[in-house]
Amino acid sequence: MFRRALTYLFLVTLVMTGLFACTEAPFDPNANPEVSLRGDLNLDGIAFTVADMVMFTNYYIEGQGALYYEDLNGYTQSIEASDVNGDGRTLELADLVFLIRVIVGDELPIPKVIRTINAIVTYDNQGTLSVNHENWMGAAFVIFEGHVTPVLLAENMEMKSAFDGRNTRVLIYSMDASSFSGDFVNGNANVLSIEMATARANRVRVITKSREYALDQNYPNPFNPTTTIEFNLPQESDYELVITNSTNKVVASFIGHGHAGVESIVWDATGLGSGFYYATLTIGDWQGSIKMMFTR
Repeated sequence: MFRRALTYLFLVTLVMTGLFACTEAPFDPNANPEVSLRGDLNLDGIAFTVADMVMFTNYYIEGQGALYYEDLNGYTQSIEASDVNGDGRTLELADLVFLIRVIVGDELPIPKVIRTINAIVTYDNQGTLSVNHENWMGAAFVIFEGHVTPVLLAENMEMKSAFDGRNTRVLIYSMDASSFSGDFVNGNANVLSIEMATARANRVRVITKSREYALDQNYPNPFNPTTTIEFNLPQESDYELVITNSTNKVVASFIGHGHAGVESIVWDATGLGSGFYYATLTIGDWQGSIKMMFTR
């Protein structure tokens, strides 16, 4: 695998310096137009090459401007060619992983039956993203809010990133079809979107969950007379929510058991006076509180 990785690193270097030349005969566009178009993103007549892979990875970092742009027809064909796995959906991370697997010889360049699996991606207050699933991941595309410097945590993977003027786009992938699980990137910023594909080039439905207990600010706030209080449970837990007034008198309490995810409680302050109230959430040794304003 190490030798194969070095070989393809050398090929990419040649592509980027303009020295890459492929002696393979181009596809006959009249033989099977559907097959000949798939995988030829740069429209050079040769599909499933390292040059196509480089263009595909650049798309994730630079946007659609990285695709073939000399004319509108070519641009459209480049997008259509990105349906590498032949499932009828273009510009997906599963297509990029499948393209890499074809290049390294782990897959044949024929349409593939694509499954969609669910995977949970967790995050913490330090901005670390982690995925744990029986199907290891082959690539991830993350958009962090603002201008950040992401840190790659996944072993045996590569990372490209760029600031697009508003947010930071991060692509994690492998040229030799390596895969990852566990912590994979740290951005220390809000995550706007996550796209993933498994090492077998299946698409992933990402479910995000916090690894931290959190008590959110109530809404609406100020309120009259009802408000909603939400809190996050990273795992199934018992909880107690106590609401007190400005003199620390308990005016309401909620005791319950929640599953991992967001719990929501609606509090009705009818019959109480206007002013500030405090909600304190206790889960085991963890405790958090918020300040609320009731106006009549």
